[in-house]
Amino acid sequence: LNLTPYAGSTITIMFTTDFFTDAGYRTWVKLDDIEWSIRPASLGVPEVRPPILMIQKTSQVISDGVNITNPKRIPGAIVEYAISTTNSGYGMTDNNSVIINDAIPANSQFIVNSVLFSNGAPSSTLTVIPANITYSTDGIVFNSSQSTATKHIRVSPQGQFAAKSVAGNPSFLITFRVQIQ
Repeated sequence: LNLTPYAGSTITIMFTTDFFTDAGYRTWVKLDDIEWSIRPASLGVPEVRPPILMIQKTSQVISDGVNITNPKRIPGAIVEYAISTTNSGYGMTDNNSVIINDAIPANSQFIVNSVLFSNGAPSSTLTVIPANITYSTDGIVFNSSQSTATKHIRVSPQGQFAAKSVAGNPSFLITFRVQIQ
């Protein structure tokens, strides 16, 4: 249905069907290849589908030096933080636009070489090389030098975050460890 002759007008299109259901009969309707626009004078131009990024940070005590089972958050304990990022939208991100900044929790010391990046299933299609992970002691100046004095980490994956598909919501995971002081 070409709506070009109606440009500038408000129109309503309705799809109606009459059907019944019971244990023996099932009815379905498939609408395919429909494009629309909510912008005036732009009929036939589909709207951009944005990415919808969800970020969740969790932590788990790995060990505490005292309790073999069920370790506690006590001084000396090693805690692993996990930052999970998922795209539940049907749009991809712009190229090289995803950046994760995170502060090291107070009263804890960053464990050097503990930052890891892994793609989920389905994959985010983003990649990380060591140069994409930077560190800061003040949260302002970031560089490749990491130490136990690190108070902020920044992970800047390369590429576009894949869009949601029939395979599911693409994701990635960043983990790092600290020792409670």
